[in-house]
Amino acid sequence: MRTIRRSVLSFVALVTSALAANSDVIQGTGFKHGNWSGEAYTSETTGAFSHCVVSADYRSGDTLYLSVTKGATVVIGVGNPAFRFSQGESFPATIFVDGRPPFHARASAFRHDFATLEITEFERGMTAIQRGNVMRFVSDKFTGEYGLKGTSGALDKALQCAIDNLEYTEANSKPQGNYRSNIEQATFYQLATQMITIVGADDFQYLSEAEIEGLGFSNGVFWKSEAYDLLGGTLVLPLTEPNLQKSDASDIAFLSGLCNGDFASQAKAITTSGMEQREVSGFCIEGAEKSQFVALKTKFGDEVLYNIMFFGSNAPSEATERSELTGNVALKAASFAAEN
Repeated sequence: MRTIRRSVLSFVALVTSALAANSDVIQGTGFKHGNWSGEAYTSETTGAFSHCVVSADYRSGDTLYLSVTKGATVVIGVGNPAFRFSQGESFPATIFVDGRPPFHARASAFRHDFATLEITEFERGMTAIQRGNVMRFVSDKFTGEYGLKGTSGALDKALQCAIDNLEYTEANSKPQGNYRSNIEQATFYQLATQMITIVGADDFQYLSEAEIEGLGFSNGVFWKSEAYDLLGGTLVLPLTEPNLQKSDASDIAFLSGLCNGDFASQAKAITTSGMEQREVSGFCIEGAEKSQFVALKTKFGDEVLYNIMFFGSNAPSEATERSELTGNVALKAASFAAEN
């Protein structure tokens, strides 16, 4: 159950760190590609999505940052504790990638150890960096040389990250932490039991209240099955959008943050008993391991019921069986919402 265990640990780390993390980071959007790590950020002033950035460390001590912005530009940043910029200063700089025509811009130092410049020629900038071998950052303040191995896949993920979070605002992010629904805890156990019965996971174990609180939630029920390589959960969060489709992007961003490999996602409406329901799913490939994350959401009143399932690489269910399982869970959720 290696994939599920890793997913649970990632889930715990992401949610519990949300309370202490810088508010500019969109929680759950983290991703990796080789030596590159990335995530999405908001604007400090508006709270709306701003950019997705990937970064990698070099032996020189420099860290190179590559960002895809909401305004369709590429931003290059370089950081090193040894730099001694004057905060706020601006200076001319040139970016050379192999023998391609250079990019001329002005760099700005946001801190004494970090400077950035913006390439407004989006297509040319992306193509040069993704297909290039070596990039040089040249200015009268410093000169750096950086191998571009892995930037093609890393920037592809950064671009997808930007697309997924384009409409994100802090207002539509999901309040977690201390949110408490009017639904009694016993009802969550009933809903979880329905899920477990549908899956047939007779070796299930419930997560303790402390473990659930460790995930950052005040209510809801989560369970796991070692034999079936499954993790399941049911919880309620407040409705923050007029329709469920609007929240797909933030749900997908959260799921993608649980995957350290290649990630593909899809979202679709579910027609069940006239209730408004949607299914958001993600497929994660990490080496030889393949896992699937499914979030079924049902609107009722001013809240949204989430039924979540994580299928590990050793989960026995095939795609057709999983579709039937999630369909049955959606039907039970719709019945609950219709009766309450």
